[in-house]
Amino acid sequence: EYAAIAEQLLERMSTAAEHDPSLAPDSYTYAAVINVLGRSDNVDKAERVLRILNKMVLTIQPTTAAEKSSSGTSNKNKKKTSSSSASAAGLRPTTHVFNAALNACAFSRYDINAKMDAFVITVAILVMLQQYVTADEVTYGTVLRACSNLLPKSDPRRDDLVHKVFSKARQEGHVSDMVLTQLKFAASAPMLQELVGIDKDLEVTMDDLPKEWTRKAKRPRRRNMNRWTY
Repeated sequence: EYAAIAEQLLERMSTAAEHDPSLAPDSYTYAAVINVLGRSDNVDKAERVLRILNKMVLTIQPTTAAEKSSSGTSNKNKKKTSSSSASAAGLRPTTHVFNAALNACAFSRYDINAKMDAFVITVAILVMLQQYVTADEVTYGTVLRACSNLLPKSDPRRDDLVHKVFSKARQEGHVSDMVLTQLKFAASAPMLQELVGIDKDLEVTMDDLPKEWTRKAKRPRRRNMNRWTY
C-alpha cells in the first residue's frame, strides 16, 4: 500500500541523513507522508500519523539540546553532534504539517472505537500544535470537521469542544467561510444559536460577522464566475 511505502521512504531518508545531512526529511516531506496516510483507508492511520509527528518533534528537540550543550561537547562527539544538528537544520514544524495530521484524523472511518481513538489523537495533536506553531483557519475548520465526523451527536464532548474551538477561532480572528461551514456541521442547533445567533437552515458568510472575528482569515476571490478559491 502507498501509505506504508511513504512511511518506509521517510525512515530510509532519516537513516541516510546520519551519513549525509542533505538527505534529511524536511517539513514538506513529513507533510507529504502524512497526506498519503490521510488519503488511505487504514483503520490505524491516526495512530500512525501521531507517531510521525512525534518523530519529527524528537528530531528537532535533541538538536536544540545539543546546541545548548555544545560548549561542553568533547572533540570525540563533536562530529556526531554537528551531523545531528545539520540533519535537523532544515526541519521546522509548520502549521501545514499539523493541519495535515488533523485532517487525516478527521477522516478516520470504520467502527466507533476507531473513531474514538482518532478523536483522542486529534486533541493530542491540537495540544502539540500549540506548543510549536500558530493555529490558522484551516486548523480550526479541520478540528470542527473532526468533531462532526468522529463524535456522535449525543456525545456531550462534541458541543463542548465545538464551543471551545470556535471561541478560540473568533478570539484569534480566524473565522473564515470554511470555519463557518464546518461549524454548521458540527454544532447542535442550540450551540449554533449561542455562538453565531443563527438557525441551522440560514446561510451566513464571514462578511456577515464582526470584523474582529474575521480579521486574519483569508477571503475567497472569485474565479470563472462559479468557482471560489482561497
